[in-house]
Amino acid sequence: MKHLTTFFKFQEKHRLCILAVIFILTAFFAFEASKIKVNADFSVLFNQYPSKTYMGGEGTFDSKETQQLLDSFPSSARIDTTAIAAQPIPADMDEHADVTYPAKITSEGNAKGSGNLLLMIHSKSFFTPVFLNTLDICLENLKAQPDVHDYTSVFNYFTVIKKGSRLSLVPLSSHQEGTPWTDAQVMELRQRLSTDPTVTGYMVSADLQSVIFHLDTAKLSEERIYDLLTYLQPLEQYGATFSITGSAPITYRIMYYLTHDLTLLLGLCLIVILITFYLSFRAKRSMLLPFVLSIIGLIWTFGTMALLGYEITLINIVTPCMVLVLGSSYAVHLLSEYYRMHVEGFPAKAIPFKAGERIHTTIFLAAITTIIGFLSLLVSKVSGLREFGLSVSIGIAYCAILSLTFLPIALSFLDAPKQKQQEIFEHGILTRTIHKLATLVTEHWKIFCLVFVAVFVGFFLTKDKVMVDTNYMAYFPESDRIGTDTRFIAKELGGDMPFEVVLTAPSTSAGFFLDPVNLGKVYAFEQEVEKSPDILQDISFASYVAFLNKTYSGKEDIPSQKALLNLFSRLVTLLHDKGAGLIGKVISKDGNTLHIYLQSYDSIKKDVATTSSSARIETLLRSSLPLLPKGVSVQFKGTNAQALSFSRQLMKDQQASQMVSYLLVFILAAFAFCSAIRGLLTLIPVATAVAANYIFMYLLGIPFDMVTVSFASVAIGAGVDDAIHFLLHYTQHRKEHPQSPVKQTVRLTMEETGRAIVITTLSIVLGMLMLSFGSYTPIRFFGILMSIALMDSMLATILILPAAIVALDAFKNRQRRRKLTSTEQ
Repeated sequence: MKHLTTFFKFQEKHRLCILAVIFILTAFFAFEASKIKVNADFSVLFNQYPSKTYMGGEGTFDSKETQQLLDSFPSSARIDTTAIAAQPIPADMDEHADVTYPAKITSEGNAKGSGNLLLMIHSKSFFTPVFLNTLDICLENLKAQPDVHDYTSVFNYFTVIKKGSRLSLVPLSSHQEGTPWTDAQVMELRQRLSTDPTVTGYMVSADLQSVIFHLDTAKLSEERIYDLLTYLQPLEQYGATFSITGSAPITYRIMYYLTHDLTLLLGLCLIVILITFYLSFRAKRSMLLPFVLSIIGLIWTFGTMALLGYEITLINIVTPCMVLVLGSSYAVHLLSEYYRMHVEGFPAKAIPFKAGERIHTTIFLAAITTIIGFLSLLVSKVSGLREFGLSVSIGIAYCAILSLTFLPIALSFLDAPKQKQQEIFEHGILTRTIHKLATLVTEHWKIFCLVFVAVFVGFFLTKDKVMVDTNYMAYFPESDRIGTDTRFIAKELGGDMPFEVVLTAPSTSAGFFLDPVNLGKVYAFEQEVEKSPDILQDISFASYVAFLNKTYSGKEDIPSQKALLNLFSRLVTLLHDKGAGLIGKVISKDGNTLHIYLQSYDSIKKDVATTSSSARIETLLRSSLPLLPKGVSVQFKGTNAQALSFSRQLMKDQQASQMVSYLLVFILAAFAFCSAIRGLLTLIPVATAVAANYIFMYLLGIPFDMVTVSFASVAIGAGVDDAIHFLLHYTQHRKEHPQSPVKQTVRLTMEETGRAIVITTLSIVLGMLMLSFGSYTPIRFFGILMSIALMDSMLATILILPAAIVALDAFKNRQRRRKLTSTEQ
């Protein structure tokens, strides 16, 4: 204690110098903070884990197992594209475009660089002469723009047809550029689209109403992307609608929401801090000083993040709000002690530093336990979570230091609080309510112990039923156009991020998959997988060879002649040379590696591929592995497969960080109180809060995702502050009055600490609730979960923890009486 007294006396003596140092540090960190960047690239998060390798051809294929999975899907019939292609062209659509649309050549946009832009045009009249004639003119206008380099679609794609006894590689469309479409050309195109398996479900929808265009563009602004659609407006007279997706527009929208939310949520959190502190103490100093402290702590945090090379990402977007809300709470402890010492009549001049000396243990333990909760995220293999945990930990440490330096010094320049402010602190409504609760809890402790048991029963019933979902589209509001467009494109064409299956031969000798027997087994494997309603299209070497064989011989299977298979492989090579999309990537040059691209979406939720749909596809793939040639190694890749691995890693990290949080908090508390029992008592409120949140997540359908996955560790670290504050005062009273009844000591502790605990928690909860105003669904969920968890932790601290202490004392007394009784007998 002597060194602490010296520390606060040093501050009192050199307060101007210390303020100057704080100002210089703030200026330095502000300069560094200006360099921090926002990174909206969601795909980076998924590319951190090597794909697990499975072996094919082992075990026995169980058709009942796969059928059981398929039976879980709602019944749905696949569209007969061939029948649709054969439908006659309506008479009113059999004409030329009757308007010539002038090319709109502009100089907007940057012609350098490249962009990934997917445009889908949807119309019930798409494959009719008048629509296609108008489309040709619109596409010419679009291509005339300097920032649109080229496009690929079914209109410049190649297929294979049989001419006499030979197979020929021909364009899907025989239409000549610059000439009007004829009925015969449209019907021919329809027929070729309906038979080529690499097109339907990938470049054109099965009902022939939606066509995707892959635009090769410069790096466009979001405004310019939508400006390009004006060149397609003439198609609207035929009921055409336009949908856009791709990495570029998705990244733009994520960037918009990141910057928008960062500004909005920070502002809301600051307002909440101001209002909460003013209403709690009814004094300007109690409002403005914590506000300034929070701003300084936030600047220091941003500056440190910049120095560490961190960026604002989808995962750590809530970092500044967490620092603001949690860091400002330490001011409550010091201000409460500051007002209490004025009520007790201490000399006014010495109070700010004496208050810091008296409350430093509470602030230190509260800060260190919160830091432990966030640092437990360092066990995560997800770099974003590690950065989030470390950044907030540093911010919390800064705020705790400022609470014991900046705040006492600032208060020392002010006059003593008015008598009215002291009366509110001592006799306000909150204080009176806490006194009544103290009596209620100590007299009816059994009821609150039963509540504790009930919460954990609910937890064990629901803990394994909470969903996991890392679907990046969840970050978009339902009304967002990019989100709506992407979902529609996924429903029609499976999106642009396939579930990729990579098969590697067991030997190094070339041509393993050019053996008809081996490829036949791969084809059987794919046929099982294609039964899933989640898969809209299977683009692979085996499926394309079966198509070529059907075109050549009328049999849709793998040919038994190796020479014919080699011929088909050369056609695939020619398609690759023609730039034929994914089909050119399905087999390696040596014939030892196959890539199977599964265009997929969630057929149950009618959404882009989700964690649930990817898990179903993976389950079906794994159950079908025995159908593959023996010794073939299998890896699941692509964004959807990686997102699934990412989800599983998140849950492993969540469980590991949660256990580390509990363990470290227990060790710290047990060491601080020199008691393992009190170390366990410290965990009761946060364990209750986390258990209750699992129940809420299950009942409200809130999933674990990239943001909410960290709530448990954060809640443990932040929520345990109240329990430590309570137990510190309780322990002190037991030392001073060891003969006092436990119930009396508990009531006194509640009356002394309850007000600060409630105010601290309410300020944090209200700040966390501001996250519910965010644009992203996961961020809103995180704010709600943290608010509920911290409120539950506060309630458990003033209701269940005191009841547990009384119950423990009752148990000890009962044991003593039994021992005395047995001794007397």
